[in-house]
Amino acid sequence: MKLSVVIPARNEAGSIQGTVEQFAGRLEAERIEHEILVVDDGSTDETLDILDELSRRLPQVRAIVNRGRHGFGRAVRRGLEVFTGDAVAIVMADASDSPEDLVVYYRKLEEGYDCAFGSRFIKGGAVVDYPAHKLLINRLANHFVRLLFGIRLNDTTNAFKCYRRHVIEGLQPLISEHFNLTVEMPLKAIVRGYTYAVTPITWRNRKTGVSKLKIQEMGSRYLFITLYAWLEKKLSRGDYHRATVEAADAEPAPTAAEAIQGPAMPETFLVTGGAGFVGSTIALGLKQARRTCASWRWTTCAGAAPSSTCPGCARAASSSCTETSANRMTSLRCARTGSSSVRRRPRCKPDTTSRRTT
Repeated sequence: MKLSVVIPARNEAGSIQGTVEQFAGRLEAERIEHEILVVDDGSTDETLDILDELSRRLPQVRAIVNRGRHGFGRAVRRGLEVFTGDAVAIVMADASDSPEDLVVYYRKLEEGYDCAFGSRFIKGGAVVDYPAHKLLINRLANHFVRLLFGIRLNDTTNAFKCYRRHVIEGLQPLISEHFNLTVEMPLKAIVRGYTYAVTPITWRNRKTGVSKLKIQEMGSRYLFITLYAWLEKKLSRGDYHRATVEAADAEPAPTAAEAIQGPAMPETFLVTGGAGFVGSTIALGLKQARRTCASWRWTTCAGAAPSSTCPGCARAASSSCTETSANRMTSLRCARTGSSSVRRRPRCKPDTTSRRTT
């Protein structure tokens, strides 16, 4: 399993080289196939020059320039558009994250989890030199998220997380353009039913440079994206849940005949006897796409009622079994087994007692 590491960087000349070398060295030592994508987000210092030198010296390192609007979320999303691995980790450029913790994430994915999340605030986790006011706000915000969603993860806001490729595809569209992406991704993954492991991690405050996170600017954005994910959970009725999406993807493709006939429309079959109209309309719960007699309803020969048994499974046809007709050939696809039955339909006779009005 190839691991991609996406590192957004803006004016990180003092730390980016050490961060890249530490993660590259550790992944090499663990013999983990990997690539490191550093996304320069409009740096005005020597960051891009350092990245060019690193990419020449380390073939697994790629420098990517975010030429659009800038922002932490935009830079990460740029990296997620181009990574080539089977899984991807988001890592900070300021050397606050631990390469050893990334290896633990990777092993969790190897165990079968879809995501690996870390927590600095469970047994075995630690923070080093965390500013007191930020720590207080962090704990209040994460406690709010935990209560709102009823989850066990108590460090949602931390960016350092790891996802399999199919999870990233399942989280689309990602809409956060700033640090609130760190909340959007894990909450969407949880709400949409992806499995995750939580492991203790260690976080260390940066030694050089300036933090790009401005709490005064990000507070409302964090709240917005949290409520966005919560509304999806409460109101979407599972439309974006992985089970719904995977079930839709697993449906068989239409046959050539079905594709030619186009989308199906609900129809009602009228049954007529030998001496005229018999009984009332019989609704079979089937669907007929097109018919050759545009002015008349289908009738059966000799007054025989249409069969309500699905030939695909020999059980009563359900509303999702689909019947299509063209040129007197009828095809019925069974919704349970996916099998089809094709038969020649009796000739269409005009039913003078039930002429369609158009």
